[in-house]
Amino acid sequence: MPVKLILDRFNIYNSDDPDVTNHGLPAGIVDKLPFFQIRFLVKSPYYSENMDGEFQLIRDYRRKLNKVKDQFAKQYGSKFDDLLMDTLDEFEGLKQLGVLVRKLEHMIQTDIVVKDKIKLDTIQLLGAWPVYDTKEDQSPLEQEFKQQTDAKLKDIEH
Repeated sequence: MPVKLILDRFNIYNSDDPDVTNHGLPAGIVDKLPFFQIRFLVKSPYYSENMDGEFQLIRDYRRKLNKVKDQFAKQYGSKFDDLLMDTLDEFEGLKQLGVLVRKLEHMIQTDIVVKDKIKLDTIQLLGAWPVYDTKEDQSPLEQEFKQQTDAKLKDIEH
């Protein structure tokens, strides 16, 4: 039985809309939402071919994966907001990304992987992920920008 490579991609909000402003984030923070790309190695009968000739997980496992992505987005979307909104110190963003990837990996291993049939191959980060933020004393320019951003967030919340 042949083994197939299956790809799946989703953003931290598990949304088809890449526009950050539609997710409550101010424009200019990031251009587009970054993605996780998940690669599986899958053995028959756990994959099927769609109408475009692309291989995918069989329906039951696609549903399980969609449930994992929804649950992950609900539980950890706010962590991504923290990365973007300047609430972490210097390389803390990189550490938090590691935590997010480990959480996603655990959820996939628990709910999707089938020994010798479905193997999680890789989790890749695609797009612009925030990994460093200087925490020097804020200059007047940085203070003004932070006040503007905070004001925009308050407007969005109300």
